[in-house]
Amino acid sequence: MPLDPLAPLAPRGHRHWSLTTCLAHHALPWARGSATPAPSEKPTLLLLGDGRCLRTRRMLEEALAPLAGSALADGFNFTFFDRDYGVAPERLARWHAIVHQQPAPSPLLVFFSPEGRPFLTASALSGPQGGYGPEAERVLTAILEQLETDRSAVEAQGTAILEAEAEALGALPSQGGWGPIEKAFRAALAQATDPREYGVGTGPKQPFPALLGAQLALPELRDDAMMSLTALCRRGLQDHVGGGFFNHSLDRSWREPYPERRIDHTALLLLTLTEALRYGPDPLFSQALSRGTAWLCDLLEAHGGRLPVAEHTVLRDDPQAPFLYHRADLARGLSEPAYAVLETLYGLDKAANAGRLWRLERRDSWRSVVDRLGLESNTAREALETGLDWLKTQRPALDFTALYPTLGNALAARALLVAGAALSNERALTHGQALLEELLQDGVDDLPLAWSLGEMGWLGDPAAPPSTPEARLGAQGALLLGIFEALQVDWHPLLAARGEQLAAALAEDLSFEAAEAGDGARQSPLVMALEALLIAAALFQNSAWEALGQRTLTQLSSPARGRPLHYASALTLAQQLPEVVVVRGPDARARAAALREGAENPKGFRRWAFAPPAPWLAAKVAETGGPWDQLRLTATGPSPSIAPPEALEAPRGGAKVLAFPGPKGKPDS
Repeated sequence: MPLDPLAPLAPRGHRHWSLTTCLAHHALPWARGSATPAPSEKPTLLLLGDGRCLRTRRMLEEALAPLAGSALADGFNFTFFDRDYGVAPERLARWHAIVHQQPAPSPLLVFFSPEGRPFLTASALSGPQGGYGPEAERVLTAILEQLETDRSAVEAQGTAILEAEAEALGALPSQGGWGPIEKAFRAALAQATDPREYGVGTGPKQPFPALLGAQLALPELRDDAMMSLTALCRRGLQDHVGGGFFNHSLDRSWREPYPERRIDHTALLLLTLTEALRYGPDPLFSQALSRGTAWLCDLLEAHGGRLPVAEHTVLRDDPQAPFLYHRADLARGLSEPAYAVLETLYGLDKAANAGRLWRLERRDSWRSVVDRLGLESNTAREALETGLDWLKTQRPALDFTALYPTLGNALAARALLVAGAALSNERALTHGQALLEELLQDGVDDLPLAWSLGEMGWLGDPAAPPSTPEARLGAQGALLLGIFEALQVDWHPLLAARGEQLAAALAEDLSFEAAEAGDGARQSPLVMALEALLIAAALFQNSAWEALGQRTLTQLSSPARGRPLHYASALTLAQQLPEVVVVRGPDARARAAALREGAENPKGFRRWAFAPPAPWLAAKVAETGGPWDQLRLTATGPSPSIAPPEALEAPRGGAKVLAFPGPKGKPDS
């Protein structure tokens, strides 16, 4: 099987795409750079990107490679910052927010003056044949001409950007500062939504879980999120046979996927689907949730209880081939009922949608399929599952990245626990609990839960990046949230004790400057850690953790300081602060389950309900008077009891409520 020409020496099973490897084969003389370049006779172009991102490589080839050997290439220093091998400077994102008054994208280009001042940023440059952004040759020519005619103006612009940055950092808004920032963010998000195909932008689609979560949290944007999730589940970005979701599409209409399924991306999308099901039942979402959890369970069993980074076919001669089908082959191999259901549901009776072949995508509603075929719903469902299982056995084995990330596995453990509770799926709950226990055992005996959490957890590989603060915070937060999910299902005192230890370690490590937003596909690790710390503050009655979480959340409300996914995730958290409820008594577990399945609190809280044993309660929660059966907790002490389960609004859709932790109260809007 031929390897990608950008990484000819990559060993089989270790497909790690670093920007270093990518640029080593590029026509321009790229070198490692930083956010503080030394003074030079030339201006500097700094690229920040994820080397595993196909868009980054295409942008380089199509826009910048034709400049090799030209006078323009000689007029610049070309540098890069490899996000895979360290935390990208937050300053790059702040400069973009100051220049353009909008969140920074990925990839990101920053131009420095000869004196080392940032004077221009861009999200992309296009080549001679067109593409995204202004033409590279025109931009670079204009910069050199400006430096030749009025170099002082360029340096003055860079100085103004640095002064604006200092002013923004010196005057962080209070909690009340969310109002105007939130308004601008909502407007930008609404404007960026594709009016025809939904999703963000009118180009190739990538479902951003952080942005989808923010849209779901904002009532006026919730319909956009639902339509984007519908397109995600109906069309080519869902693997209808194997389960899970591909990373992004190569077209505007969500139909042609980039053939890679990442476990972290799928786990976050499963959590987003569970969140969407709170607003009403949807068979399409439920089926996608079920098949996605089945894929994670299958992958766990195939890899000995741990999950690799991704499955893909990107290195094959025809990477799309395993996901395309001949209609005649399906008719010969499937039973008549199974083929009839697949043909009607996935449009095999319509024109081919991939040349002369068919890519599975939902063409009809389930109710319409049942009515057209005259079948009972259960009979049709059984035929569908039989057909999809047969297709799975016929698919050739996919390649996989033989690295086992702690962060991705922690996200998957939580997704399995949440989806298993929502679907009453014992297999998902069992695998989620087992994976969580496996993660918690991966430490040093004398320092439980204080191990070096890195981007790559179990398998030490020379091609893997080192541990980063971002990965450590994200893994700690995801693990702690997984512990809380497990404690809601069944309280284990030892698990609760380890959760408290992990919360203490997370509080010690939490730092705004230590985390950055990731490559655009994932939720902000910093906000994930905040989410976990704030609920731990309430459950374990620790006011210091609450103060730390609130302070960091306040910092994230600065548009010049927070990366876009930081801000989207932080806005979701601020919109949906939780209430932590502990219940005691003979029927405590049943009442806690009823509380979790209740509708969202009209004040914007999300509910986490636990039923710990009486000794734990006596040690952690001080009674404030008469007997109580149900308390809403904050980090500073119990508050009055809330309504009993029978007084709550009936649950919509029957899905488990996904709670986001935080102290009692909500920032003013």
